[in-house]
Amino acid sequence: LDVRKPKGAELFKRLVAKADILVENFRAGTLDRWGIGYRQLREVNPRLIYSAHNGLGQWGAYGEGRPSYDAIAQGESGMAAITGFPTQPPLKSGGYVGDYLGAVAGAATILAALHHRQRTGEGQFIEIAQVEALIRALDWTWVYYGLTGNHRGRYGNADPAIVPSDIVETAD
Repeated sequence: LDVRKPKGAELFKRLVAKADILVENFRAGTLDRWGIGYRQLREVNPRLIYSAHNGLGQWGAYGEGRPSYDAIAQGESGMAAITGFPTQPPLKSGGYVGDYLGAVAGAATILAALHHRQRTGEGQFIEIAQVEALIRALDWTWVYYGLTGNHRGRYGNADPAIVPSDIVETAD
């Protein structure tokens, strides 16, 4: 379905009129430019729960129109900066944690929106940014920066805030 063309957009709107939830993963502002963003679709279906997922947020010069994928989100959130060993460059996590945590945050907020809609009859717009999901997962990293003005740094397998917290070789 090519929603950039009038026929595709019209068919898409007919599908949305019957939908409970729409999850999209385009660059911020893309569906608005195509005339099928939340503002247009809520006119078609006021009960629609519209969940927009991207890397860097939906508004403002920083996020709007910028592409993202997991590695970018790990870098922008600060996760890569604290991953690895002090004498080596930052590392990307081995798993796609930005994708996974963004999806989990999306699922949780959609469930909350469904509960709200059941009580009020109203749909909602939800925004999920990978960067924000990762920032929330960085435990004391941003609190430390806010309190001290210092960056946490990389400590390898150790955690300087919780001791002992490391992976160590043992006899058994």
